[in-house]
Amino acid sequence: MIHLGDIKSGSSTCTDERFRSVVALYETFDDPFLITPGDNDWTDCHRANNGAFDPLDRLDALREVAYPVPGLSLGERSARVRTQADDRRHSEFVENQLWRQREVVFSLVHVVGSNNDLAPWFGTAETPEQRERRLDEFQRREAANLAWLERSFELAERRDAAAVVVGMQADTFVPGAPGDGFTAVTERLSELSAEFGKPVLLLQGDTHSYLTDRPLPAAPNLTRIVVEGETADEWLRLQIDPGSRGVFSWTRERGF
Repeated sequence: MIHLGDIKSGSSTCTDERFRSVVALYETFDDPFLITPGDNDWTDCHRANNGAFDPLDRLDALREVAYPVPGLSLGERSARVRTQADDRRHSEFVENQLWRQREVVFSLVHVVGSNNDLAPWFGTAETPEQRERRLDEFQRREAANLAWLERSFELAERRDAAAVVVGMQADTFVPGAPGDGFTAVTERLSELSAEFGKPVLLLQGDTHSYLTDRPLPAAPNLTRIVVEGETADEWLRLQIDPGSRGVFSWTRERGF
């Protein structure tokens, strides 16, 4: 199971207790359950109805609760999940995860809504010190994300993978919305996908309405799927056939 961020709603509190209760629910699944953060989970926790928290404090709490065991096993015949914790330059980004399954490389990258944390905390009340901390976090995470994408495609090339799957919370292609926080990631993803040449599947959440498209003209081999959010009783089942031309097929499932 892959959860594409927002483990809580945008109007609920960002307490340790809520994080622990949600993660405890996910731990009841029989299959391994992987999470990439969403903006509801830390970036937007400054909102009054979220508890007016410091977002970076909530990011630290989320990491402690949701990413306690690097090297999670995906099953007897599967490689273990790698995290960026083993990269000395970016070791804090334990939420960036990578594994290989069914001749496909899967990569979860910490890219979130609210313009990837470029939206000011507390709106116009954001202080200069808060702005400095926010931009520093963005720059460090962007560098880590770019390095993680490169590592993911390097692994795919080295193992002659049939395809690559990249998962993130942000919908990086919302028309008319501020998107400068996504530019470097989408440009590098486009370049890496075009160089790879084989099927690439980009999975996103955030806007909560099912959509499939090919948003990167320079990489026509990349297909994007935006999955439904909590407003629908729906999840996406991904099928993989490494021997087929497109590698991927999927069905929209209701209920569990």
